[in-house]
Amino acid sequence: MMLGMSSIKFLQTFDDVIAALGGTTMVAQLTGRSVQSVCNWRRRAVFPARLYVLMKRRLDVRGLYAPEHLWDFEDEERRDGRVGRVRSVSPQAA
Repeated sequence: MMLGMSSIKFLQTFDDVIAALGGTTMVAQLTGRSVQSVCNWRRRAVFPARLYVLMKRRLDVRGLYAPEHLWDFEDEERRDGRVGRVRSVSPQAA
């Protein structure tokens, strides 16, 4: 069943998401990470991108929405080597 737009609560911040999901310990359990990891994310105020689908589904079930910018998709791409990678060309190939 689809929720109507009026029944969706919009979360604005990293801390809003943590609170809505039951706090640091509950987020650690949900994501399979340590409480310390969740505390480390708080310093940057973004979640690891690889957790987006898992956390989004949990928020959806509760009628909650959080903006995508709260997940660090750019950092994930950098780590995978897909962004900022410059291909060098040898003088013989040019």
